[in-house]
Amino acid sequence: MTLIVLDPGHGGKDSGATGFGLVEKDLALVIASLVQRLFKEQYVVDVRMTRETDVFIPLSERANLANQWKADLFIAFHHNASGGEGFESYIYPSARGTKVEEIQNKLHDTMMSYMKNYGVKDRGKKQANFAVVRETRMPAILLENLFVDNAHDASLLKQQSFLQGLAQSVVNGVALAIQLIPRPSQQPIPVAPTAPAAPPTAPPSSPHWAKPAHDALRAAGFLLSDHTANLDQPASEGMVITLFNRLREALNIQQAQTTPAPPNNSPNEHWAALANDELMKARILQSDHRGHLDEPASEAMVIEVANRIWQAAKK
Repeated sequence: MTLIVLDPGHGGKDSGATGFGLVEKDLALVIASLVQRLFKEQYVVDVRMTRETDVFIPLSERANLANQWKADLFIAFHHNASGGEGFESYIYPSARGTKVEEIQNKLHDTMMSYMKNYGVKDRGKKQANFAVVRETRMPAILLENLFVDNAHDASLLKQQSFLQGLAQSVVNGVALAIQLIPRPSQQPIPVAPTAPAAPPTAPPSSPHWAKPAHDALRAAGFLLSDHTANLDQPASEGMVITLFNRLREALNIQQAQTTPAPPNNSPNEHWAALANDELMKARILQSDHRGHLDEPASEAMVIEVANRIWQAAKK
């Protein structure tokens, strides 16, 4: 069976690039985990990760793991920073003109066919002397998935729907490049919008069960944009905290003056950091969630915070 090794960059003490509340080590792990799940769901393939948690693994050890496992393909997931924008992919310089470059071409083109719909800049197919593509003994590609310190790129990287589509484009590109065998009843899943071949014959589907609540919150100013297309997607802690803070303000729940002041906001602070601080002052949040604002919010967290607001409003 074909074995693919996914390598989420950085980890542990090595945070990688940061910007607009995004941390490279966390984002790389999120995307690689999505890719692993989609591979296993859709294709007959073995997929392993060099790390599945927030741990530091030296570059040489990452390559050694792939070599020991006798992988057929190695993909490293990274994000850029320091004044640019867009997507680029890398292979080792001596791999030009080989099967590795053919894989890079198909993977890169498939990913860009998805990302161009979001205005992502194509920075090109490149070569570099990166350790993980140099020391691996199988085709190896390193992906630089946008710039965390670019406003446009960062806004995309904060959208769960974009990340899901990005992960699917990786899976589709690899499947095309190395001819993976689909699981029974599975067909490659498109990630870019396509026009229907014929008008639908089925009656229109019913509105989402949460649409009335969504529309009511938009009309009241609690939601500032349309979330209709994402109602079945996980919400980030940042979104939940921001929404609950607007509700706290509407209910005139006052802040507790004895709560220590949170850190000062900086220009690169996460967009939900202020709401986090306001809920901490009001003792709605019992701990600082600044380090988790881009993580999915659990139902337990949503229920607990909603109950604290309800209890505070009754006083």
